[in-house]
Amino acid sequence: MKVTHLTNKNPNTNLNEDSLLTQANVFGVFDGATGLKPYKNADNKTGGYLASSITKDTFRELALKMNLHDCAIKANRRVLAEMQRSSVDLQAKENLWCTTAAAVRINSDDFEWIGIGDSPILIVYKDGKVKVLYHDDLDRETIKLAHSMASKMTGNALKLNGLRKEIMPQIIAVRQKSNIDYGIINGEPAMVNFLRGGTESLSNIKYILLLTDGLLLPKTDPVANEEFDLMATLFQNEGLPGLLKEVRSRQNEDPLCQKYPRLKQYDDATGIAIEIE
Repeated sequence: MKVTHLTNKNPNTNLNEDSLLTQANVFGVFDGATGLKPYKNADNKTGGYLASSITKDTFRELALKMNLHDCAIKANRRVLAEMQRSSVDLQAKENLWCTTAAAVRINSDDFEWIGIGDSPILIVYKDGKVKVLYHDDLDRETIKLAHSMASKMTGNALKLNGLRKEIMPQIIAVRQKSNIDYGIINGEPAMVNFLRGGTESLSNIKYILLLTDGLLLPKTDPVANEEFDLMATLFQNEGLPGLLKEVRSRQNEDPLCQKYPRLKQYDDATGIAIEIE
C-alpha cells in the first residue's frame, strides 16, 4: 500500500479548515465550516477548524479500537461538548460548527468506509473504471441561485461580497436543514441518521481517493454531475497535485465565479490517495 496526500488552503485566506488523517491503516479527510456567526478561540482557531480537527483526533484515537461508524458518533458528541464549552448558541442551527467526514480503514482483503457531508470517496479500478462510493451534494441549490443572481450583476470583484449578502437567506436556510435534509457532523444527535458506510472488497482496486469538496472541478453548469471520471484521469496522470492544478486554474481564470458558478473563488483542498499494491 502506497499513500500520498496534500492539503492546500484557500489562497485568499490564512486559514485552512480542512483536517487530514493518515495513521497506520486508517485514513480520512474532514472539511470544517464555521457557523455563520463567526467564532475564533483564544488561539485564533475557527469553529470550522475545531470541528474538523476534533473529528480527526477522535478517529486517530479510536479508529483502531472501534468501527468508523461509532467513531463518527463519538466525534459528533465531542464537537457538541466543545461548542457548549465555548458558549455557542446551539438553538440557532446556523451557528453550529460542522465538518464532513470521509474515512477508510484498510484491511487485508477489504476496507471499511464512512462518509457524511460532501467530501467524496472514489474508487479507481485496475481497468480504469471509476466508482463513486460516496458523495452528497449539499450546495447545489445555493450555487444555482448564486449563478442566477450573478448573471444579472455587473461590476468588479467587490460584487461577490454583495452577492453573498443577496444569497445569505438561502445559505442560512440550508444550514437550518442540517441533519434534516442532509447530514453533517455538528453536534446534533440526528447526524447518525445520515451516516453512510460499509465494507468493500479490495479485489481489482488500484486507488482509493478521499477528497474534500475543494478538489471537485469547478463546472460551468451548477446542476451538472461532478466530473469524477476526469478527476480520476487527472489524478492518474499527474497525481493529486495535477488535480489541484486544474482546480486552481479554473478558479484563477474566473475570479467573479461566473463561468464556473460557486460561492467563493477558492476553497481549501485536501486529498488522500491510497494505492493498493
